[in-house]
Order: sequence, then structure tokens, then C-alpha cells
Amino acid sequence: MTLWLTSDTHFGHAAVIAMCDRPFADADEMDAALIDRWNALVRPRDTVWHLGDFSLGPKGTAERRFRRLNGSIHLVRGNHDGDDVVNGCAWASVRDLASQRVAGVRLTLCHYPMLAWAGSAHNRDGRVATVMAHGHVHGTPRNSRVPHLDPCRVDVGMDMQGYEPVAAEALIAAVQIAVDMQSS
Repeated sequence: MTLWLTSDTHFGHAAVIAMCDRPFADADEMDAALIDRWNALVRPRDTVWHLGDFSLGPKGTAERRFRRLNGSIHLVRGNHDGDDVVNGCAWASVRDLASQRVAGVRLTLCHYPMLAWAGSAHNRDGRVATVMAHGHVHGTPRNSRVPHLDPCRVDVGMDMQGYEPVAAEALIAAVQIAVDMQSS
């Protein structure tokens, strides 16, 4: 079983295609591609933490898309996750903030990026102890409110991860490589 992370699928949200320069003609094409990529990686017994902004389509879109996705899916609520999303899907859990331990590393999971998080001061001496995984900003480097200097803070949104979920262990390994490079 694998633990996967993702965010900002925005199922049914046609406007996100232009806003984030997504390579899809319309919301239906985007949704189909995201579902195909998700299911090509995530097995039915895997766990997925979706870090918010699951769907922003017409009523019922969230439930219809959710039913097609593999895995036991948890939601960390985002700013676009209204009642249709929260109550219309069979989430394993719904939270505003979560924490998971993977390969000895603590993952802090939130829709919004944090400048500091529980245990972030323990990332020293070249060893990654905690990682802050988030979405929300769609990787926009021009957003000056989100400094991109900390390799232990990672945008796991679809726009930053090749339009597919990222395995938590692979994410941690990539963060460790980034920390090692920064240290040398």
C-alpha cells in the first residue's frame, strides 16, 4: 500500500485551465485526464490525501468524479471545498490540517502553505525530519507571499506534479536530495 498526496484537481472547473495554463481543451477533457493519471498510479487499497480544492464544477460534479477514483481518499479542506464537495463524497476523513508519518518523516498536510509548522525547526544537520505539503498556490512563483526558499515545503498540487498524485516516499526522497544540494 502506498500513501499518495495531491491537491487542486479542480474537477469541473473550466476557468482553472486558462488560469493555470493547463494543457486541456475543456473541463471534461481535464477531468478525464486527471482521473486516468490518478488511477494509473493509485491502487484501490492505497491511501490518498487530497489537500483541497477537489472540485469547483456544477452541483454533483464532485461526487461523480470521486466515485471514479481509486484509493481511500482523505480530504484536507481547501478554500473551494464547499458542501457539495465535503458532504457529497465518501471521504475517509475530512480535516483542516493533518499529519502523517512516512519513512520516519513527519508530513504536515494543509491546503495552505505555511512558513513554519510543527517540527520544522528539526530539519537541520542535513536530515529531513518534517515536510510541509500543501496546495493552493498552483506553484505560482510570482506570488511574493509564498517564499520558495525552504525545500521542506512542497506544493503537491496537480499543476506542480505533472497532473498526477505524488507518492509520499518519493516526495520525501526528492526533498532530501534538495536539502543535500542546498547544504553543499
